[in-house]
Amino acid sequence: PAMKCLLQSGGDTVRVISYATASRNKKVYVMAANYLQGLLIAHEEEEDGEADRGGSGLVKAVVQLYTRARAKEELVRFYDARVKHVIDRDGGAGGGDYH
Repeated sequence: PAMKCLLQSGGDTVRVISYATASRNKKVYVMAANYLQGLLIAHEEEEDGEADRGGSGLVKAVVQLYTRARAKEELVRFYDARVKHVIDRDGGAGGGDYH
């Protein structure tokens, strides 16, 4: 219940991460990661794709929380969404030759 209240109140990112980490509860880890993922998406839309610079801490926190929760499916979906975002942002232009 405490995490739900924190998230519904607008959730201070630092407090969300801190509470989730201290809770040692898989459900709380996933709730916090889902919330942070939503913030990351909103930040990317506001900053026109610049979240890789400003949102890297959010990416790291989301990965850490999903990993702690052992939420493999959620982690795979998160990485998939990140890859799609980068491809869309960069127009599908692959800058390198990967052999």
